[in-house]
Amino acid sequence: MRIGALAKRSGVTVETLRFYERAGVLGAVTRDASGYRVYDDQAFRTLVTVRWAQEAGLRLEDIAALLDGTGSRTTPKTRIAVLRKVVDERLATLREQIERLERTIERLVALRSVPFDGECVIPAAFVDGLVALHESAMRSGDQGESATPAGRSECGAAAGRTRKGRASSSATPRSRRSGA
Repeated sequence: MRIGALAKRSGVTVETLRFYERAGVLGAVTRDASGYRVYDDQAFRTLVTVRWAQEAGLRLEDIAALLDGTGSRTTPKTRIAVLRKVVDERLATLREQIERLERTIERLVALRSVPFDGECVIPAAFVDGLVALHESAMRSGDQGESATPAGRSECGAAAGRTRKGRASSSATPRSRRSGA
């Protein structure tokens, strides 16, 4: 099949196919008498595999190295060992990203549960809890990767702004404002 037919069948652009050819993932491409690229069914199967591996997070150069059965000085056993190492590294990276996302979700849930009162954007008790967690994490070398505090109280000093960004009078405790 010609390049346009393969592109349509596989759901990629003609330019992507040319890029994959240059990157070495499609192997040697034959040409017909008119100079058009001609692909067999194996090229389609390889392309589907390459796209799947990319969606799994593998780099194109790693995929090309794995598929390069011709001209390579490595044995299939060596290429498989390298693939396993690449996959293990990708899994470790994804697990770290998942942990960071879970911490972010916890923090957003905690922030969402903060009891907002009047024009107070972030209560002082919440900010005090953040400061305490931060200082504790810094002492333990955790770099602030701890839980998020809950709390209700007056507005926190750093957070005593209205949603419009102006300083809020509620940043000052009410007892001081009323003269009590």
